[in-house]
Amino acid sequence: QSGLELLSALWPYIELSGKWLQWQELLERALAVSRQTGQRDDEAQLLLKLGELARILGDFPMALVRQQSALDLWRELGDSLGTGRGLVTMSQVYLATGNQVAAESCCRDGIAILQDLDAPGELAVGFNNLGIICQEQGREDEAMTHYEHAARLFHITGNVRGQAKLANNQGRVYQSQALLEQAAACYQQAIALYRQVGDDVHLARTQVNLGIALYELGQVAEALALHQEVEP
Repeated sequence: QSGLELLSALWPYIELSGKWLQWQELLERALAVSRQTGQRDDEAQLLLKLGELARILGDFPMALVRQQSALDLWRELGDSLGTGRGLVTMSQVYLATGNQVAAESCCRDGIAILQDLDAPGELAVGFNNLGIICQEQGREDEAMTHYEHAARLFHITGNVRGQAKLANNQGRVYQSQALLEQAAACYQQAIALYRQVGDDVHLARTQVNLGIALYELGQVAEALALHQEVEP
């Protein structure tokens, strides 16, 4: 179990470094050990991680296979928390393939399970994912409601990285609504939080978003300075 916790703790650093193939090899080895030792919950968690990695690498069919296998295991084990987490995670694979109906259904099913449990961290991810799905469909007010739920839960759990992602997502909604000052404020909040956790990759992406918002506000010099900071 301590090994699995270590793998989970390593995820943010792998995300920053982009060493996905090395990460895949490590997860595959851990999956083989979990199967040899009969640790079925560990096996399900590793399958979920491998599915998420496949999504990041663009292999959506493999992502669905891996995550469905994780779900099947958790359901067999009667693990409601794992099932809820798996559904919420799988929703993003469906969204990536353009199946928005399946994405929303999957995410809502996961949230319904998690709401009956004491799992604020997982529930925050669920509301964030549902917000993304609604935003993709142009339901921006509904997306913002879900983002606000997620932001509160990330704050309760002390998840600074999650708070940063939510602030950036909220900024994107405001920007699409031409509420540029509110968008800029959200991006600035996200930038401060990303700096706090040392996430330079998402920091740079959010700076680009802020630069666009500032340019649209007519603050050309500030926008140019941000662009030069990201791409000197």
